[in-house]
Amino acid sequence: MQKIAIIDFENNKLLLWQSYMYRVIGFLVFGLLFATILAKQKSIPLITSSFLDISLPIFQPFASIILISLDVILVLYLHELIHALVFYLSNRQKFTIGMRNGVIFAAAPEHLIAKRVMYINAFAPFVVISLLATIGLTFIKTDYIAWFYIPLVINAGASAGDFMIFIWMLQHKKTTLYKDKGGIIEAYTLNT
Repeated sequence: MQKIAIIDFENNKLLLWQSYMYRVIGFLVFGLLFATILAKQKSIPLITSSFLDISLPIFQPFASIILISLDVILVLYLHELIHALVFYLSNRQKFTIGMRNGVIFAAAPEHLIAKRVMYINAFAPFVVISLLATIGLTFIKTDYIAWFYIPLVINAGASAGDFMIFIWMLQHKKTTLYKDKGGIIEAYTLNT
């Protein structure tokens, strides 16, 4: 087994900052995309406070801020649980969930992971959470859109790191194996 490449969000500060920049771009792009879809679906104006109005009649404004923060944290944790589930379902791999440099991650540091599994892992949280939130949004009243929309957009933006890893993996052969250590992913090839 020979290590052929590494993507390092832990020690490469430039790469880490690029991932933050891509996350911000993701928030903006997916925010507009999801708002456009919702505006058409709910027959509401695209420019409306509904997308950001977190006020709940039974709570004080401060309580709504705390609750939306918990909502976002829950969705980000769900994002990592989906990554972890992909690891677990692909050969019962032991996983860990942690946080470094302000980035939450799921990792399977003791295992070599096939490229196809890493591809699924890169897109699974974005796809699953986007589908769940979109389905949920079809059933809720316009007054509560923000409670699905804000976490949906944050999850989509947070997926930028996953998309960067996917693009990095495109340059490797189909038989490449990966060791996911969280903020560091190493690529390996079989010695031939």
